Amino acid sequence: MDIRTDLALETRESYAGTNVEIPGVVLEKEDSNNNLTITKVIIKDEAGAKAMGKPIGNYITIEAPMLIEDAFFDEEYLVNELSKQIKRLTKTNKKILVVGLGNRDATPDSLGPRTVEKLNIYGNEEWEIQAIAPGVMAQTGMETASIIKAIVKEMKPDIAIVIDSLAARSVKRLITSIQISDTGITPGSGVRNHRRGLCYDTLGIDVIALGIPTVIELIDTSVKELFVTPKDIDENIDTLSEIISRALNKIWTKQE
Repeated sequence: MDIRTDLALETRESYAGTNVEIPGVVLEKEDSNNNLTITKVIIKDEAGAKAMGKPIGNYITIEAPMLIEDAFFDEEYLVNELSKQIKRLTKTNKKILVVGLGNRDATPDSLGPRTVEKLNIYGNEEWEIQAIAPGVMAQTGMETASIIKAIVKEMKPDIAIVIDSLAARSVKRLITSIQISDTGITPGSGVRNHRRGLCYDTLGIDVIALGIPTVIELIDTSVKELFVTPKDIDENIDTLSEIISRALNKIWTKQE
């Protein structure tokens, strides 16, 4: 059985436990608060990138296992923590392009577009926020990277924040884990529909990638490819897109 993952944390865990040293890779854990666990995987050099199969950079995972199960879960605490972690990576950039990747009509792949719909598009002397949900190639006939590259050339943002659905290896991380990285993202990677990546090399600006696993991909002898998603994925996506949009809105509206 082949089960793929987009989460750097799960890739790191596949090396026989967290106590095994991987050259060029650092694992840092923060104390858990309000049922949250925050883990940072730092890929420092080419040796680490080769071992992990991921670009050099920082990968932060926020795990909130009670998010879906507990009706009394403190969503506001998660919103504040997520906003803080994103802001750490965005530094002092003031002109931000938010990109919601995915297919609005395919629920497990709709996290990006649904988040963009809920954003406060905000502008003043301090912040300028732009946002787009470019759809997928089957809908537009165009590569997502080409669309975003043209927008970046015309609008000249300082940084892009890209939101997408991911694939996980562990059922316990479906819907309940958020990965933030400063390495960019490959559209469609969650369902192995790889397109050109959105990163500094392709866009010429820094790219923060924010993703949540919504599917587990299984491959065996009887089923070529099977994507498993929670039965209440509609409700899950609505909750998650609300949390992400609130976290992003906090970054540029908190100044007032």
